[in-house]
Amino acid sequence: FSITVKINKPKKVFIVSNTFFIPLIAVCEKYGIEVLEIQHGVINKYAFNYNFKDLDRKWFFPNKLLLLGDGWSFIKEYLPKGVETVVLGSQNLNSEKIIKNKKREGVLIVSQKPIREYIISFLNKNESIFRDYKLIFKLHPMEYNLKEVILNEIFESLHDKITIIKDEKGIKQLQNEVKCQIGAYSTGI
Repeated sequence: FSITVKINKPKKVFIVSNTFFIPLIAVCEKYGIEVLEIQHGVINKYAFNYNFKDLDRKWFFPNKLLLLGDGWSFIKEYLPKGVETVVLGSQNLNSEKIIKNKKREGVLIVSQKPIREYIISFLNKNESIFRDYKLIFKLHPMEYNLKEVILNEIFESLHDKITIIKDEKGIKQLQNEVKCQIGAYSTGI
């Protein structure tokens, strides 16, 4: 990272996970380069990579955390001293005018390993409700090779209602096609 920073001389560096980029943060700190972390997934007070309440920011955490909405502002009290939070808002709020006249139907199910089993259990337990909807099951990139495994875990009576999506459509496009979303993952937010 040190060599790359010396060659490119960036003014700001954007990252999506402080946990994986601690060495880059340290190099940027050394050269006085601002580091901004873009919210990557669901943040809660129990997440190890966001619970540094009584520590100093330097060398291991970005200067600013860019949050995707006011609902995430609570995390301020769990961040290290010196980290600023900036609320950006949701990208989907800006597209409301585009989709206002479009008929939206169906349910988007956004999967990721930590919540996948719960979501599938929820689908199966509420099978009679979900039979009335078109279901779009959006896989997390790390689940692409599990399409058949996931389909086998979902009740067969829902198979004709469900479409399993890898990367054929982006999450924003899918969100604009449905009435509601169940589940979330980092790139989905």
